[in-house]
Amino acid sequence: MKPILLEMTAFGSYAKKTVVDFERLTHGLYLITGDTGAGKTTIFDAIMFALYGVASGPDRKTAMMHCDFVEKSVDTEVTLHFRQGGRTYAVTRTIHYPKKRGTENEYGDGYLDAVMWEPDSDGEPIEGITNVTNRCTELLGLNAGQLLSLRPAKHIFTHIEWHMTGYYAECTAPAKGFTWAAPGQLRDEYALPSAFRPFLEVLG
Repeated sequence: MKPILLEMTAFGSYAKKTVVDFERLTHGLYLITGDTGAGKTTIFDAIMFALYGVASGPDRKTAMMHCDFVEKSVDTEVTLHFRQGGRTYAVTRTIHYPKKRGTENEYGDGYLDAVMWEPDSDGEPIEGITNVTNRCTELLGLNAGQLLSLRPAKHIFTHIEWHMTGYYAECTAPAKGFTWAAPGQLRDEYALPSAFRPFLEVLG
């Protein structure tokens, strides 16, 4: 799966509508960096939320995803455009907080909704959180539980301190277009950048 465009509104640390255009990144490998609290992990949360309706780590609950700096009258909305198998898809998930009857500024628990557009679907979207999650799982061959967050790591390069979080996916079979290597091979046979070596300890 290749992300193409990510749009976030009232999500995590992103109050106003924020667009991340991944197609502007021309290299195959890139680093998301920034100060603590800048919203680096939130980008991964948004991708996971769009695909599966969950955040990227077990300690990050969906209910926490609504931006604290935005009134609950504004829906949380995330849209992800992604490419899989040479075809382009779009999925949108929202969190809506209904106003409590007879109150001026009190809201009930948020509820989620989802819609997904596929190519060659004659304009008929897939609707409903379960249907969209099942379709994303079918397309990617992975469910949310198979995309796991590794512990954070720190790397210093040219006197700049980089804070990173790694992720790994449990795959049932090797997919085409990738180089597959065991942890031992990554240590001994491949010139893996030193910044990524702390994550090998987790892989075993």
